[in-house]
Amino acid sequence: MSSEASLAPSPSAAPAADGHNNDLPFTSQLSQLVATADRFLNPDTAPRFSNFQFQIHDLPFYARHDRNNPTPQLQIWSALGYMPFSAESPERRQQLTEIICATQNLSYAKFGVTDKQQIIVTTSCALAKIQPPAFIFPALIPFYEEALPYIQLIGEYL
Repeated sequence: MSSEASLAPSPSAAPAADGHNNDLPFTSQLSQLVATADRFLNPDTAPRFSNFQFQIHDLPFYARHDRNNPTPQLQIWSALGYMPFSAESPERRQQLTEIICATQNLSYAKFGVTDKQQIIVTTSCALAKIQPPAFIFPALIPFYEEALPYIQLIGEYL
């Protein structure tokens, strides 16, 4: 037996049925991200109407009580701006995409890009019953505290 390593691919390094070699580090995750980039960045659209609106640091926020879910939900959201076109500014678009991707594991704030390329931040929480408008604060405070650094960073690229 030769002491030289074989350059032939091992049976486990053969491409999977989808044509990707899933044994290489991060290959399956990367191919999955590329294949689902639109879904990854377009988790939801902003609700169509709000029960009330307010501003924090000159940024408009909207809120509504959604009774159509099995458990009523309080939804809070804001539109931060539009993604730049790739032809207009590929670097800014890439940087914004990376920022939005970095937010995917946040607990309260969910950032995304709508099908109209609008960057939004949303949160929702379950409500046991209809609450007065002041009830928004227990949901708003942790959402805004978590979202604020990313909102400021996104604002630098818009």
